[in-house]
Amino acid sequence: MARYIPPLSLLISVNDLPSSLGFVENSLNSIFSKLYFKAFYTEGSIHTHEVNYNITIVSFERLGLNLGGEEGFSLVLNPGFVEGDTSEFPMSILYNWPLLKYTKSFDLESFSFSIEAIYSLLLELGRIDEVQLFSMFMNVFYPDYGIDQSDSEEPFQIFIDDFNTNNNPATPLTLNVGGNEIEIIEDLITQLSSNGNEYSVFDFVLNDYLSSDDDFGSVQKKLERLFYDVFGSFTVDNFQKFLTPNFLASLNNLFLALEFPRSWLKPVDGQGEVIEDDSAKSLLTYNVGGVSYHSEKGFEFINPDNFDLTPSQIGDTGLLININNLKFDFRTDRNIPEADADRRPNEFQGVYADLVSITLPKKWFSNADYSTLQLAGRNLLIGTGGVSGTISLETLSGDSNNGNAYLGTQIGNWFIGFNYFDVRLKQNIIEDVRIEGLLTIPGLKEGNADAKLMIVGDIESNGNFELTFSDPQGVPFTLFDFVTFNILSAHLGEVNDNFFLGVSCEIWFQDDVMNKLIGDQKIIIPKLRIYENGRMEIEGGNTSIPTNISLNLGPVEVAVTNVHFGSHQQDGRNYNYWGFDGAISIDPLGIDARGEGIKYYYTVDNDDYNGVGDSLYILKLSL
Repeated sequence: MARYIPPLSLLISVNDLPSSLGFVENSLNSIFSKLYFKAFYTEGSIHTHEVNYNITIVSFERLGLNLGGEEGFSLVLNPGFVEGDTSEFPMSILYNWPLLKYTKSFDLESFSFSIEAIYSLLLELGRIDEVQLFSMFMNVFYPDYGIDQSDSEEPFQIFIDDFNTNNNPATPLTLNVGGNEIEIIEDLITQLSSNGNEYSVFDFVLNDYLSSDDDFGSVQKKLERLFYDVFGSFTVDNFQKFLTPNFLASLNNLFLALEFPRSWLKPVDGQGEVIEDDSAKSLLTYNVGGVSYHSEKGFEFINPDNFDLTPSQIGDTGLLININNLKFDFRTDRNIPEADADRRPNEFQGVYADLVSITLPKKWFSNADYSTLQLAGRNLLIGTGGVSGTISLETLSGDSNNGNAYLGTQIGNWFIGFNYFDVRLKQNIIEDVRIEGLLTIPGLKEGNADAKLMIVGDIESNGNFELTFSDPQGVPFTLFDFVTFNILSAHLGEVNDNFFLGVSCEIWFQDDVMNKLIGDQKIIIPKLRIYENGRMEIEGGNTSIPTNISLNLGPVEVAVTNVHFGSHQQDGRNYNYWGFDGAISIDPLGIDARGEGIKYYYTVDNDDYNGVGDSLYILKLSL
């Protein structure tokens, strides 16, 4: 026969918990119905103002406590839960309400926490009568050392004069000369409530001396000084805490997990692809050692250890993250130092990592080689307000890169190597970026070596990545020893999964025929695309020439206005061609015409024909 385990609601309900837990009230309501208890016993003080409960909480389901609303993270209490098993949590709860040591009749819900209410309660707790209060009052507001020694009046007479002036009693107060302090006080108390007078010490002290700030000090300071002889050094603020019950609940030997919203982190599979199932969440699992909740200080983790984060993507940036060393901040009364340094609000909740490892997004690169360098995150703060920290390119030993080593990847036939990659984030905003690298382009030649461009990078706020090059003088490279491209600016782009280098360049020709036609004239191509597979095209098919150039064909002269580029097959050979269109003048006939001008073809498959090439040009006219 199965043993009966009573529900936790028999002992306590969510409504019994302090208001400071209101931020998780909905989550508590959802999990309280799933909790049961056993092994329950209590230990308490004789005044019952301090009680210690010991209990074992039992659950038959997975438990998650939402800590930050719809966009916040959840604290999963039993991440390793298997359907059909039970989870047990040994728990202790210390309940402490110092006020119960002095009175049993205090009603916290109706207490106003005003100066008047605190004053009356202090009188009750100290069991202070009118004589004692009068003596305390005189010591604070009319002390002996406050009187000018040349003045014949003494403190009680000064008080009497002040009272008669301020209150105009039916029968003015007089001093019982010759009595001791207690006798004088008792006589004044009698006068206050006789011969037509209806005053009490309790009322006039409050109304005449504790109602507003004055030369004696603020109301709060005067109240603290008045009751010093009874309660010692206390403040109104501390007394307010004294009036409020608090408790400390702690769980030991826990294996917990933080479950992050997908707007912060998205889990990825073994290939680094985001798991698109919205129910899949990134978990930070760890053997926490213990966790406590204090009604004033909030959550605190004790001796945390064995941290492990689900491999995840940061938001939609494409950056993959894996965390090692962590700090946690779930308290509501203070932040960890790192959160304060980042100017997060006091209610900040989240995690801090000294060091993390970062993997470049696959949408940027493929076949990345991390054998020399790695991307590392330093001083990362993740939580309320977003992500802050620095992401840098480092050697595997953790040293900063000096620019001599490159983190490389292949894009088609191209190679990109980064020697600097630093990104600084401030609460999800990219504040500073330093990305530099080298792009190698086979086919274009610098001497006998493949062409290399020094590039710089930028990351936009939406995660898009941009690589660019710019040099006002240009960097010249040759193609097939036929044409020189002097690249003035360039950017890396992608269309239909095909990468290309978009360049603005000048071109001139080494070929004898074209050199004879054009001479030393340079042609400006504002928008030329060079694809990873070696294919080239002018954007739009052709480009207008911003400055006039001419082709000298003997009796025929072509004033070029457009240049176009393409490929062609003929007689089994592969050709590229450059086309020059414009106005054609034929001397000495004086005939002007428009036409396609000239197309110059040259073979690009010479390697397949033992280095034997071919070229031709075609002139077309229309009169």
